[in-house]
This record gives sequence, C-alpha cells and structure tokens, in this order.
Amino acid sequence: ASFTADGWSRKDPKLNQLQLAISEYCVLPNASSAIKESICDDDNVRAMLFFDPEDCGKQSMVKTVATQLGALLITLSPKLIENDFFDKAEATRLIHMVFTIAQDERYGPVVLHIDGCEHFFQSSTGKQVDKSGPVRFQKDLLLYKNQAVQKKDRFIVIGTTAHPELLDSKIIKYKGPGGKPEKQGMFEKFLFFPPPDYVSRLLMWKAFINEYARDIGEEQLKGIDFSLLASKSKGLAAGSIRRCIELTRKSLDTDCKESWALSEVGLLDHLETDTAVGDDDRSRFINFAQSMELKPKSNVGVDDKKKGKGKGKSS
Repeated sequence: ASFTADGWSRKDPKLNQLQLAISEYCVLPNASSAIKESICDDDNVRAMLFFDPEDCGKQSMVKTVATQLGALLITLSPKLIENDFFDKAEATRLIHMVFTIAQDERYGPVVLHIDGCEHFFQSSTGKQVDKSGPVRFQKDLLLYKNQAVQKKDRFIVIGTTAHPELLDSKIIKYKGPGGKPEKQGMFEKFLFFPPPDYVSRLLMWKAFINEYARDIGEEQLKGIDFSLLASKSKGLAAGSIRRCIELTRKSLDTDCKESWALSEVGLLDHLETDTAVGDDDRSRFINFAQSMELKPKSNVGVDDKKKGKGKGKSS
C-alpha cells in the first residue's frame, strides 16, 4: 500500500511490486554474509510482517523466500506450541535454540516464520490476555531478535497475520536501538498482500487450471472464457480461486472421463460459495498500514531520561 503527499492513496501493491520488495529485503541481503555485512544499519531488515485477508498468498510467499534462498525454514505457530513449552524456562529454551541455529553458519540461511502473529504480539497486559498462550514467547522473541542477531547472520524473521488490528502497536514496529531490547519493537518492514487485481486473477485462473486439469485437451482450454472468470472473481483471494477449481474437478471426477468438460459456467457455480473481501474488511488492513507508516517515537536516550527523572530544576 502506498502514500502520496495528500495521505493514503488507496492503491494496493501489485504482485510484481511485492515480489521486488521481498527480493530486496528478504532474498538478496541473505544471499551471502558479505552482502549482509555491507548493508547499512538503517537498511538491515531482520524482521518483516506480511498481512492480508485469508488465502491471499502470504504463506506461499514465505515458502518461496525459503526456496529461493535454499534456507532452513523454521515455523512457530499457535497450533504447533499449544500443548508444549508451558514452563517459562522451556519457552525461553525453545527461542534460544531457534536463534542459536540461526546464528550457526552451518545452517544458514535461516527463515523463522511466525504464523498467527496476532497471538504472539498481542498486548501482554490486561485481564483478558491468556498468559499461558503464545504471548508467553513475546518477550524472548523481542530480546533475541534485537539483541542476539548480528549483522552478518543470514537470518530473517517473517511474521504473517490476517488480523493486524489485534497486534499491540507499542511493540509490533521496530523503533530503534535505544532502550531495553524488549521495548524496541519487532518488525522493520510491513507488506500488505491484497486480493489479486484483474491481470493477476487472469494469470491465476490459467495457471491453476493447468495445474489441476492437465489431462484436458488444448481445444477445451481455448474454449474457456478466462476474462469472464477474472471479472467475476473480483475481490476473491488466490486461495478461493484455487479451491473453486479443486471443487469443480472433484465434482467432474465422479463422472466418467469423457464427461470431463470444464467450462466457466461450472467453475462459476463453485465460485459463488466463496465470499469476496468487502470494503469493511479491507479497511482493517488500510488502517493498520496507515498506522505503521507513522513515524514511531524513538527509544534513543530513554535510559538517560530515566536517570534524570526526579531531579529538581536547576536555577
């Protein structure tokens, strides 16, 4: 998402823009230790957040980053840790192990994927917060990311969320190296994955149909109105388009192979079961993106201010 001199431009990033940003911040810097060390501190991205409506491609992009780098992919999600690491020492030990591996050249590059970030980085204060939930890893993640990771380490944290409005604004954005590591914030960069535009949807329909219907003839593919499919699927996520083709294929597979007659009419019948991303839902992501563009208060000099607190005014 982008801004102009007048404020929010409401122009969603295109697929190629997202790919360029990810190459610039995630892939190219971690290609070698020499490249990583040559980057200036202000451009050194150690953690990045992908946010989008469900099924718009953030999970696939994390895997793509790891594949492009030939990296070890470590995933941390609420589901994976829900029945383990309840003891504080165990939780700390897990994060310590992850970052130890990340700093070991034998395993690099390493991508740490934090799925469901809204569970890990929600406010840790308040009566309704489940302290035994993923939020128990919050402090250790902030400490190790801001204190343990060195510039030469080929390591990046990629967080993903479909609910950015639930994130704690005080700690989600990196503020700078001053102050305590757990107060410095987590992510340096944020990327919004919007529902695909017309051209992207057109390409997705063709790619997914070729993937799931390889046994149908070229003539039948030529008879499909991909332009109509792209138009009718406006506002739908890439995952919705893929599911539509999967459902259509399954329903046709119940008949004999000769009846495998794929058409835009049959595809659209299954497409109607999915709900497009509406303006109200989209506003959640716009508001979050807008808030992340605001310049955070710097942590530099925080400790000095605390030291001077309580002293009387000099005459």
